[in-house]
Amino acid sequence: MSDTVLKNAVTRDVVTLKSPHPTRKRNALVFTTEIPAGAAGSPLHRHSHLTGTLEVLEGCVTFQVGKTERVLAAGASMSVRSKTLHGFCDASNSPAVLRRTATPGVGFEQFLRGMQASAEAGRANAAGMPRDPRRLPRLLLDTNLHFSGLPMGLQRVLFSAFAALAPDTTH
Repeated sequence: MSDTVLKNAVTRDVVTLKSPHPTRKRNALVFTTEIPAGAAGSPLHRHSHLTGTLEVLEGCVTFQVGKTERVLAAGASMSVRSKTLHGFCDASNSPAVLRRTATPGVGFEQFLRGMQASAEAGRANAAGMPRDPRRLPRLLLDTNLHFSGLPMGLQRVLFSAFAALAPDTTH
């Protein structure tokens, strides 16, 4: 099995899913993300059941965990436990390459593929988010991802209601 490259036409991120891909819920997904200089990256969010690591291979990123913000340069890494608010961006003038691990990885892989597919089909806004308000909740449920601001339980209920209205979202 070979690596899978997902190029997002909107955000210009390039995600490379490293093989082997996770086949069971407990398996990790290992992938690299190439992000362009000045990219918005990933907004503040949390995962109810996912832990992750991020290692900067090239360039530097601004990484926020909770209320703590740090600039990480090549060679530095961070770990994030489930339910921890986190996000990152490339606030520099140079592109960055990150190696990331998500456990469990199956749902996260579906999320990455779904975001890329929306962008490729022209169904994403300028920030790379699906325009259809029913599709994004389905993707968020796949990876147990929640935004900051609203309680996670309330978001799950709202996401489930919108996702139930969505057409088949086979990734």
